[in-house]
This record gives sequence, structure tokens and C-alpha cells, in this order.
Amino acid sequence: MALPNLFIVGAAKSGTTSLHNYLDQHPDVFMCNPKEPHYLINQKIGINRIPVGITNSIEYTDLFSKGDNKKYRGESSVMYLMYPEIVIPKIKDQLGKDSKTIIMLRNPVERAYSGFQHVKRYNVK
Repeated sequence: MALPNLFIVGAAKSGTTSLHNYLDQHPDVFMCNPKEPHYLINQKIGINRIPVGITNSIEYTDLFSKGDNKKYRGESSVMYLMYPEIVIPKIKDQLGKDSKTIIMLRNPVERAYSGFQHVKRYNVK
């Protein structure tokens, strides 16, 4: 069974999608689709907060089945950054101590402005 061993977490608008896509192009890396399954927190914080998140363990592991021959199998769930007390124990206990985590941060003022521009661009009336 192929389990994830690479996690990208970070603030929204900090480049997690770009890094996810760049890593997915590497021959030793498989990044899951959808990009943000939020499996490790979805049950705990409430499935209504992330309605498109994965809640079933079989469905979650199936996300990585195509990458079973790769050195790294990853996901990029940005909300993991806000819940380290839930995520870190689950990674260590369920997915192995050798899992890697990349945390992406950004200047908060630049991040807020980028978020504003994103909302402005996609919420045109």
C-alpha cells in the first residue's frame, strides 16, 4: 500500500500550488490529485468546514496508489499548518517518522494583498 511521505503545508497564497506542480514533474515524486485532500484534519475539525475533503482512509490511500513506485508520494493541504496538534501526531503514528514536511510562509502583508487580488479577480459581479 502506497502511503504519503511528503507533505506541503503553508499559508494560503504562499506558493504551495506551484511547488506541488513542480514536484509532481520530478521522476522520483508523485503528488496526489486533488491537491488538498485535508484527510488528516477533516474528521477532527468537521466535514462541513471542508466539504470536498477526503474522510475515508481507503479513498485517501487510493490517492497515492499510482505513485507506489516513487520515492516520495505527497499531498499539499495548506490547512494542516493551522492544526499542528492534530497533524503531527497523525503523520508520526500513521504515516511514519521518516515523512517529510515542507512549510511555506510568506510576508503577511504581501499574502493579504495577494488574497485580496484573488477575491477581487474571482468574485466579479
